[in-house]
Amino acid sequence: MHAQDPVNRIMTEAVLSVEAGAPAGEVLRLFSAYPIHHLPVVDGGVVVGMLGSTDLMKIDMLLPKGGVSPVEYLNQRMTVRQLVRRPPVVIGERQSVEEAAALMAKHSIHALPVINTHSH
Repeated sequence: MHAQDPVNRIMTEAVLSVEAGAPAGEVLRLFSAYPIHHLPVVDGGVVVGMLGSTDLMKIDMLLPKGGVSPVEYLNQRMTVRQLVRRPPVVIGERQSVEEAAALMAKHSIHALPVINTHSH
């Protein structure tokens, strides 16, 4: 790999994501069911946000202790869209690995959704 290689040479293609309109408890379910650290939030196939392990810690602080399940509690009160920060930091699939690293360093993030910037 070289710094000028496009990010589509090193990206993971089969990415688990969650719909922005889904009940918020789905985020907890996905993080517990799969070995993931980051979860892109999509709306109609467009990335509208990103949730990570640190977001889970913040969500945990919102949850009441005891009683109803955390998933049910969140499902009854909000959607995934309400949990994400906007706008997401993304990179085009043909941009370089070097550009990706610079974006990640600038925004202090550990994952960067790669988007298709051209239509087929």
